Amino acid sequence: MQGDHHVELVVRPGGAIEVYLYDAYTKPLALEGVQADVRLEMQATEKSPAREISVPLARNGEAMTGQSPEAEQAHSATVNVKLSDASFSMTFPLQVSVRERWLNIAAQQAQLEAAIQAGELAKVHVLAFAIRDHVVALEAKTETSNPAEREKIIDEIYATAGKLDEFGDGGNASAVKEEYRKFQQQLQTLRALSGEP
Repeated sequence: MQGDHHVELVVRPGGAIEVYLYDAYTKPLALEGVQADVRLEMQATEKSPAREISVPLARNGEAMTGQSPEAEQAHSATVNVKLSDASFSMTFPLQVSVRERWLNIAAQQAQLEAAIQAGELAKVHVLAFAIRDHVVALEAKTETSNPAEREKIIDEIYATAGKLDEFGDGGNASAVKEEYRKFQQQLQTLRALSGEP
């Protein structure tokens, strides 16, 4: 999330880059007139120094898309977006291990629980969506003997994050607590399916 905007970055095998833009309620933004690019940050190697690669994006259906054969090797990517009424940038780490993702989820889950206990419901959607985004990123990086069950629980986590957003924005503390209990159980189930201790 960046203010009232949600950004989803996808880097596909072969270097295809897709950026999806949503409003605070996760409804897709109209892309007419949107200007965007992605800055790929490459770490230094024995053969080349650290450098940045700028990739322009163009509207392509529901996404802003671009291409760079080096995208898969980038350490991080910064998405720059210019709308008619706002401009913002968001940086995404790309080379994040499964263990690091789970550590990030645990840290954000602790923040989410603290916010709920303190009645700071305005913070709920940002933290719930951050956890959801880590979960979506995990799907492509973890093996499981039951991919159908994993997909089902990820869909449930996605839906519950949306409910946490809805009830948090509406100031409904009891409904937030009830949805958070579901969220905890769903994350525990996914962790077990992923073989994480």
